[in-house]
Amino acid sequence: MKTLILAMTLIVSQHSFAASTDIWEGPGSLFDVKGNPTSTYNLVVENTKNGNQIQSNVTVTLPNGTTQQQQCLMTETSQDGWTSKCDHGNGGGHCFGEGLCISYEEDSSGKAYATTIVMDGPSDMRLLRTELLNGQAVQFFREKLHKR
Repeated sequence: MKTLILAMTLIVSQHSFAASTDIWEGPGSLFDVKGNPTSTYNLVVENTKNGNQIQSNVTVTLPNGTTQQQQCLMTETSQDGWTSKCDHGNGGGHCFGEGLCISYEEDSSGKAYATTIVMDGPSDMRLLRTELLNGQAVQFFREKLHKR
């Protein structure tokens, strides 16, 4: 479950770039490679914008009450794109309009995360993240977040 937080910092969209500080929170579920649910969790993502950069701090609360934290620094490269340097790897993302964005991050050990981000409005988003190891899917994360 420790790898759960490694990709939570990719909660960036065209809406995140618009505010100084955004806090998103909500439930998540973890699934194995066959689509079977294996765990649930809650997360809080705080994005603080400074110029063209966003510092993202994520707190994941597991069912047993323990918390894990992760950080990521994202830099806006265009109106709809960004690069990211995170505790768990580097990458970036892009939005394609109509509330649809993607991101991808990888580390030097062959672990990567591909994420589809769907904005259901200015205060609601859903994410589907695939954890990859050497190009093969190993588990999936689903989150539904609401902006405070």
